[in-house]
Amino acid sequence: MRISSHTRFLAVVLLGWAPWLVPVTQAADAPPSYQLQYLGVGSPAALNGNNVVVGSRLSGNNYQPLVSVGGAPWTPLPVPAGAMSTFPTDVNDSGVIVGVSYSTQWVASAVRWKNPGSGYVVEMLPRLPGDASSYATNINNLGQIVGARNALGYVPTGTGWLYSDAGGLVDIYA
Repeated sequence: MRISSHTRFLAVVLLGWAPWLVPVTQAADAPPSYQLQYLGVGSPAALNGNNVVVGSRLSGNNYQPLVSVGGAPWTPLPVPAGAMSTFPTDVNDSGVIVGVSYSTQWVASAVRWKNPGSGYVVEMLPRLPGDASSYATNINNLGQIVGARNALGYVPTGTGWLYSDAGGLVDIYA
């Protein structure tokens, strides 16, 4: 008996699908379940693996940075002295938060929030020599922060940099 090419294709397709045809008792773990939690007025920006959410809310014409730990309502984060608008952009699994703060002259400065146990403390991150601004975009679980050298409004622009306490500030473009 001759098997047509159409039948061979169908057999290959069915054999290819066979791994997915398993009894329910052999199926993978159940999908994760989620719970909706209202944190208050604000927009989330990032979430870490330990249920820390960072975000901001518009207060007048300026952004106010916020944090929620374990589903608790938003708590305002401190801002640098003289800041006009400040917001977080990322948080790592240790709860270290990075973001950007704008002066009243619209100069962007990269910031980092740490919680030494008595609440969050904000610090300005260093800038590359000759740069008037900086914008922190992400932080990893090693504490390495990446960002941009400039900002156009609230959007990071320009070449990048890398910062860590151990390695200092590095110009990625160089």
